[in-house]
Amino acid sequence: MARSQGDVAAAIRAKLASGELPSAKPLKLWVGNGTGKPCMVCGLSIRAEIFEYEVDIAGPSADRRTTLRFDRACLDVWSKECERLRQG
Repeated sequence: MARSQGDVAAAIRAKLASGELPSAKPLKLWVGNGTGKPCMVCGLSIRAEIFEYEVDIAGPSADRRTTLRFDRACLDVWSKECERLRQG
């Protein structure tokens, strides 16, 4: 399924506004082959033949972290939208 960058950006802005996606800066980033788990933005399965990006952010308490999973296109747009929010 083809996705335009504008559609991805609109979905991310909506999820950031609703709190479904956080805008916190990543603590760590891992990259590896897809595991079949869904992307946090588009919901599509991240297949083994493409890279899956796992982003750790601070969790609800100091000793906990939350892991987010993205495909590359969604990660890039999420990063840009989060930076835009942080800059005000």
